[in-house]
Amino acid sequence: MKKKFYVLTAIFTVTITSPICAGKAQFTFTNVVEQAQLLASRPYTPASDGNVLKLTYDEYRNIRFDNSKSVFADTDSPFRMQLFPTGYYFTRPITLYRVDNGNVSEIKAQKSSFINTSGKELPDSVSIPLSGFRVSTHLNSSKIWDEFLVFQGASYFRAVPKSGAYGLSARGLVIQPHDGKTEEFPDFTTFWILTPKKNDKTLEIYALLESESATGAYKFIVTPGEETKIDVCAKVFAREELNGVGIAPLTSMFYFNESNHFAIDDFRAASHDSDGFAANLKSGECIWRQLRNPRNVEYSSFTNEIPQSFGLYQRERNSIGYQDFETNYEARPSAWIIPGKNFPKGSADLLEIPTPDDTNDNIVSFWKAQEKVQKEKPLEFDYTLVFSTHETKSNLLRTISSRSGLPTYGKKNYRLFVVDFAADEKPKQIQIEDITADVSSSSGTIKNARIEKNPVTGGVRLCFELHDYIGTNPELRARILKKNKQISETWLYRWGE
Repeated sequence: MKKKFYVLTAIFTVTITSPICAGKAQFTFTNVVEQAQLLASRPYTPASDGNVLKLTYDEYRNIRFDNSKSVFADTDSPFRMQLFPTGYYFTRPITLYRVDNGNVSEIKAQKSSFINTSGKELPDSVSIPLSGFRVSTHLNSSKIWDEFLVFQGASYFRAVPKSGAYGLSARGLVIQPHDGKTEEFPDFTTFWILTPKKNDKTLEIYALLESESATGAYKFIVTPGEETKIDVCAKVFAREELNGVGIAPLTSMFYFNESNHFAIDDFRAASHDSDGFAANLKSGECIWRQLRNPRNVEYSSFTNEIPQSFGLYQRERNSIGYQDFETNYEARPSAWIIPGKNFPKGSADLLEIPTPDDTNDNIVSFWKAQEKVQKEKPLEFDYTLVFSTHETKSNLLRTISSRSGLPTYGKKNYRLFVVDFAADEKPKQIQIEDITADVSSSSGTIKNARIEKNPVTGGVRLCFELHDYIGTNPELRARILKKNKQISETWLYRWGE
């Protein structure tokens, strides 16, 4: 279920209560690592939800925060922070600390922090349980505090760049099903936020992750701007041997676009937070995989080479491409991962789950670690996560649309595919006679592949037919060549009836 964020705030107390840093003169990431390692040696004890506020969807959304009581409002910091209570779907409480010059104090909520029109009375308590927080800064205007970052629910977090809107989310860790177990969803249970100084451009956040099988220490350095960047450093400890650990996970929604509109009865032209998975390889090749809303759960694994970057992208940036003037899909960011120096061997994997509507996050991408995580040896990694409404410049022709349908004439025992490619900057002229198409399929037969100019985009259109594919789920692959040199992304698509 897609997470719905309704913002609340709390005032904070100034008593040093942190179990990690009490009596310590300086808080560091090492403190969080030590706590994660200690917890990994003990049996898992899930957080109690006995004090969670029992709120319906409408009750939850009608509890608002009081901006005047934002955390850091007592400083000249360029950031402000507000808190969410538990309630509705968010039933796991967190503990939140503020760190000032190494001194740690717990941030607590109380009734007077909330503007409550829900009709349900909040308890007269200074310890209303919290489920997450959001952060704002002067992102778009020096006069307005714009929200740009949210941590709430399990290990989910998301961010926006300048002029962007919330869309896809990131997660701390993926623990896939194994040995007959279901998938685990680890929780960020404790956070430490360093009080930013007046001229700071970044916000420093530390988090403790816990689940039945693992614990983890995370450090986030968040820099909002034209692109909002989050530098992530983590150390994960296994309570038991782990296989199938996914790091740098992204979670998004793809319902439909021009590639599968024939299967969706909807007035809109498209509905998605992301429309493709991409991986930029060190060899110079770029893989573009059009996302799908499949009939059955589908799992794909792409490159085993650690790429320069990979992630989930939103390429349609025109509201006309959606015909939905309420959702602002065109302003929702892409997000990609730039692996750091400490990044394990593995593969870029993609999970696509069927969804009957656009309320579910049904797309997950992550880097699957090749080696098992042993109890004796933690998994360490670092990467940069970028949220942006603009892609990095490329010399390759990019995929801008993927379409398919039955032919409008003759026998209907084959399927027609149409893929449009375009350059970042409109070229003066593309000589069709100089370029060729390289198209292949894992099953069936490719026929009548041809390239034509696209007078609207200034790019080229690739058309081809897929024959003899009935009963299979062919993996399609296409690229544009000029004198045997690849000049486009590698387009990938899994077709299924």
